[in-house]
Amino acid sequence: MDDYHNSRSLPSDDLWLKVINEGVEDRVEVNQRMLIDKMLARYSSDFVVYRELIQNSDDAQATSFTLEITCDPYTVTQNYESINNDSISMNQEQLDKNDQTSSENDFNNCIITEIRTVNNGHVFSEDDWKRVITIAEGNTNVDAIGQFGVGFFSVFSHSERPMIQSGKHCLAFVWQNGKSLTTFRKELPFEEQSSLTSIILSMKNKYILQTKSIFETNEIINEDIKNKKVHVNRKRRTKSKKNIITNEIVPTLDLIQLKAYFTKVLSFTKYINELTIKINGTNIFQVNKTRKSLSSMKLTSTSKRFNFNNEHNLFRFKSLIQTEQKFSIVNNSSITLNHIDVEAEVIIDKNFHKQIQGVIKKSLPATIHIEFLFPSNNIFEDEQWKILTTNNLNNQILKGLIPFKIHDEQIIPSGQIFIGLATHQSTGIGMHVFSHLIPTIERENIDLQDPYISIWNEQLLASIGKIVRIIYDQTIHDTINNISQKSNQQINAILSPYAFQTSVPNKDIGRILLDGFFSSDKDILVPVKRSPSDQHLSLISSTEAFLTTSKYIQSFLPVPLVPFDIGQNDFLKILKKHQWIEEIDHDTILVKVQESILQFDEFIGLLRWLCSYDVNNKSYIKQILLKIRYRETHQSSIIKLEKIEFYDTLNLLSLPLPSNVLPSNIVNHISRDDLQKRLSLSVISVKNLFEFYLMNDQQYLFQNENTSRIILSFMSQRWNQFNQTESNKIKNILSNLKCIPTNHGMKSPNESYIRPPYLSDNLPIITLYIPQISTDDNHQKDKQELINYPVSTEFLKSIGCRAIHVPTSTNNLTIQSNNSSDDSQTLENFIQNLLQQRKNMSDNDLHALKHNPCIIGTTLETNNNEIKRKYKPCDLHFPSVANRLQWNQLPIIDWLDINPRSQEYSFLKELGVREVPDLHKLISRIDQEHNQGSKLRIIRDVFS
Repeated sequence: MDDYHNSRSLPSDDLWLKVINEGVEDRVEVNQRMLIDKMLARYSSDFVVYRELIQNSDDAQATSFTLEITCDPYTVTQNYESINNDSISMNQEQLDKNDQTSSENDFNNCIITEIRTVNNGHVFSEDDWKRVITIAEGNTNVDAIGQFGVGFFSVFSHSERPMIQSGKHCLAFVWQNGKSLTTFRKELPFEEQSSLTSIILSMKNKYILQTKSIFETNEIINEDIKNKKVHVNRKRRTKSKKNIITNEIVPTLDLIQLKAYFTKVLSFTKYINELTIKINGTNIFQVNKTRKSLSSMKLTSTSKRFNFNNEHNLFRFKSLIQTEQKFSIVNNSSITLNHIDVEAEVIIDKNFHKQIQGVIKKSLPATIHIEFLFPSNNIFEDEQWKILTTNNLNNQILKGLIPFKIHDEQIIPSGQIFIGLATHQSTGIGMHVFSHLIPTIERENIDLQDPYISIWNEQLLASIGKIVRIIYDQTIHDTINNISQKSNQQINAILSPYAFQTSVPNKDIGRILLDGFFSSDKDILVPVKRSPSDQHLSLISSTEAFLTTSKYIQSFLPVPLVPFDIGQNDFLKILKKHQWIEEIDHDTILVKVQESILQFDEFIGLLRWLCSYDVNNKSYIKQILLKIRYRETHQSSIIKLEKIEFYDTLNLLSLPLPSNVLPSNIVNHISRDDLQKRLSLSVISVKNLFEFYLMNDQQYLFQNENTSRIILSFMSQRWNQFNQTESNKIKNILSNLKCIPTNHGMKSPNESYIRPPYLSDNLPIITLYIPQISTDDNHQKDKQELINYPVSTEFLKSIGCRAIHVPTSTNNLTIQSNNSSDDSQTLENFIQNLLQQRKNMSDNDLHALKHNPCIIGTTLETNNNEIKRKYKPCDLHFPSVANRLQWNQLPIIDWLDINPRSQEYSFLKELGVREVPDLHKLISRIDQEHNQGSKLRIIRDVFS
């Protein structure tokens, strides 16, 4: 316990001074070999040596960079095999054979003896020579990418004795005692001096040059390969080979992957626009970059609004320049991408700046550049896309520049962060991004750990997100302005870069970019259809728009909706997640539907949605069907449906239906199964429809010739479905309606005549199509619309239409005649004619015969010259009655010798001709003859 108190007795500062003043001095030794080896062990990326040397060349303002590989052609051997057995598939060989020269394939499996890089940048200054031999001093130029001064030492992963030749001098590195590194620099003779800078690396270990391998492309599966159904080798490429005799493992340099890497290196190089690979002095591969300026005025004006959003911003946007960058593989294909360069002023507190300087050992720049590389809106339409999707290795290499992947026709953002060259860090968006981000020592990850550097990096990332928002705003405006040329699929492709996937390996990078994107208080505009009838999309604020859960909703709902297939885009899902847009709910749909007057197609769309499995609530469907209003055309009247319970299959065109019945022209678009099971509707019965049309408020339909014709035909074809009581009810209603089309207009059944051959056109002849008596007259000839709606004579007679005209028939009789036998003969013909028509007579015909004066009557006392008159049948008697009663004044039919057993006699009896006098007349007759003493005789004669 005392020892513990003694050790804590001195303050730490005093203890430090005491040790310094009284202790034994011993110098700290640095094992440079171990230090460099351990640094190199932390560089995990492929081609790290080339990355560092290309970056140094770009910092030196070189415009070209050449990698010269020297191989020993005599070392080509088949004794090495891939450790992972990743044999090249047939389709890969097809990709390779058209793009690889025979000369490069001659070096497959050769041992690399030397690697040399050559650039045409500024030659080394004296400061450069001093800095290159100092570990961790770094480039003090604020615009240079190098931060830590250790990148160049990656050359020791390849060579024990690297050399630098630049301008007048050449410098060689030498290891002493295996631990310490020293250098020798010599001024070269004039003839050996050069305006170029070369890094010469004699290989310390074996490296095998592999010119045939599997190309790892951004595309998950090439569309052409998928369509041809060729085998795709999914094995990961190997990075080493094994000697099958000695089991020695030797690393490889993959030429195909190196080509792809070099192509991607050009993405954001500031000065370098040409990269070349040579093998033993022969040009094997060359890729270059050219720039073309584009108009940027609109983008420049929109960028200023972000400068005033936050007074604590470290960056203030000054300008924005948009260019096209064309990447070309010499003697092969090319691809053009959009490039945006935003210049921003750095506004930083001195103390904060000093803290960062203490870490990175150099000042921050006064201005920085934030750059973006991404495809044009038309990339999928351009001819270059068709070229890039062909079965060609160089095309696939160029395609690797595009910052997205394609899987099952879905575009997945796969942009990368570039700090000079590409890092392992993804952006989560469909854009490659370059800026003055401060990385960790191996320059693969962004430093978000240091308390000061993290502030710089986070604010810079947020600013990048703000610029992405500017680009989005302009892109969506341009897209919708040219909407006539864009399909929803193309718009989806245009929105896909903004889908904000989770960034890897550090997901915070994507999160900060997203925060920056949403930091503006300005509305985010999204493409919508304001109504189902809109032919084109328009832009509105996302807070005023809705997403849908079904493709059917957009077909009927008159609210601003993002089209369903566009709404599936991950960008819209991000907006929804961050509450920038809402998904339309069922309650809102219910209100909007009941407030709206739908068009015909919209109503069908609504029903299809209700029949889909997006709606499984029966009570909700019932609520929707409580009230529907729609038009069949823009000019037609509104059709109101309420409490829909039934659907129509009878297809009665031009006729209204009960408000609870779904019309047949709607029903034809929905399956019967869905109508019954999903919508819970039943077929409307014939009797229900009859009742509807006979209601007082629907009887106006019978006043119109066209609609009356349809209803009567409908009734005629189904008349046998009704019992006597129902038929009588219908007949009673129709008898009071002028519902029968005739050549004299609309008439009641009792006023309308079914045409027999002898009736005159002066009568109201029914003009309906009656198949049993169809004629070729002008009323029905060539009128297909009449034929479409037939009626039967039985139906017409059942509802009271006339088959004969009683007054016309009796008027043809001779009333005044000089020959009684002729009179009787005329009546006989009349009755016989009626008998022939008896089966065609309607009840109204019989009623007319019974209750109209239509039978010629006489008496036994009538003289030949006396004018005979017409009687109602019930006012006449058979002649035998008058003879028997000796009642000369009794009115009798004018057929004295009629046979009581004949059909004519029975028919006249049916009409009401009497066999016995009326009781009142009989009593009156008895009273009259009482005074004559004949009462008893009359009674006897009558009842005998």
